[in-house]
Amino acid sequence: MLYFLSAAIGYILGSINFGIILTKLMYKKDIRNMGSGNAGATNALRNYGIFFAILVFFCDMLKGLAAVCLTRLFANGDRTLFLLAGVFAVIGHLYPIFFKFKGGKGVATTSGVMIASTPVLAPYLFGLFIVISITTRYISLASICSVILYPILVYFICGRSIEQTVFAAILAVLVVFMHITNIKRLLKGTERKVSLKKNK
Repeated sequence: MLYFLSAAIGYILGSINFGIILTKLMYKKDIRNMGSGNAGATNALRNYGIFFAILVFFCDMLKGLAAVCLTRLFANGDRTLFLLAGVFAVIGHLYPIFFKFKGGKGVATTSGVMIASTPVLAPYLFGLFIVISITTRYISLASICSVILYPILVYFICGRSIEQTVFAAILAVLVVFMHITNIKRLLKGTERKVSLKKNK
């Protein structure tokens, strides 16, 4: 029963997609009908600029963090419960029940789960993300590299926990899967670089 509750909490929180909500509140538009059609921070950046993108990223990150922290209140030290909530928060972000199962790509929400469950890794992963983003201007590449490194760091830095590593690997697979089209464009050299300026 507690495992179902954890998954439900994570999924419902994850389904609150702030990219969609904030765009509708502030601009009266659906971000999924703009640019890449993705309801995440990168599409928000391209269409509405850096400050709006940061707001979307921060809010989507908070729901991943909240899912883990809320589940910890009744987990009694059972890591499986709050890790499960984290995974379902990301699934909810990818396929939100409130928005016809069309959401974002899970990077921000995964970041929140990572901060709540393994905060020691934050400097490494955010540092890598920032370096790759600045040097290449490919947000997709920075996201992919960071999530691939995530389970590796969990294993070697967080006590070689198989359980935590498996959950981190699940999150990595989900995010990489959502970036398949980006990977194809990166290989072809047709992936769009990001600009801090919004689209005209």
